[in-house]
Amino acid sequence: MKLKIAIFISGRGSNLENIIHAIKNNKLKNIEIVCVFSNKSNAYGLEIAKLANIPTILLESGHFGEERKKYEAEVLKLLIPFSPDLICLAGFMRVLTSDFISQFPDKIINIHPSILPSFKGVDGQKQAYDYGVKITGCTTHYVVPEIDAGKIIAQASITTENCDDEKKLSAKILKAEHYLYLYTLEKLSGGDFESLKEEGWKERILIN
Repeated sequence: MKLKIAIFISGRGSNLENIIHAIKNNKLKNIEIVCVFSNKSNAYGLEIAKLANIPTILLESGHFGEERKKYEAEVLKLLIPFSPDLICLAGFMRVLTSDFISQFPDKIINIHPSILPSFKGVDGQKQAYDYGVKITGCTTHYVVPEIDAGKIIAQASITTENCDDEKKLSAKILKAEHYLYLYTLEKLSGGDFESLKEEGWKERILIN
């Protein structure tokens, strides 16, 4: 039985597109995307989902102001009919409340552009660049009310070599993210990783 996932986005949807591509090419054989949700109407990821014939949900968060719980209650109503086994945050730029998280215990995951617990919060790439670290990367983890503090699922590291500005470093981390999200979904769906081996890149170091 396939693991049914809902993907939450707010922007361009590069991780979403990568996951869709992997499913289409039988590199993620145990995953089914049941819907893509966005809190932004201009999120390009919605167009990517539509082109792949994946159901989309749009509910603008801006209309609800500071009423976060009211907003999430409406999101929940829209999401429940799809019965996802797992919610995957992929560039979803909104902090979920404990009320929403409690509806999906250990069923919401996120990807963060640093090797947690270092450089939590926004702009993890900029924090790493400004600090001058030699190794950074990305982390998939379960979502808990405290930001970027949930149990770690997997991590990938990269060197900052040849990254002489923040933009280059961000691009290098994003490449790692693309692989790590596939790796994480393969792990959570009980896959054998065989079909992902060719997706690896030379600098990859995975920490389970």
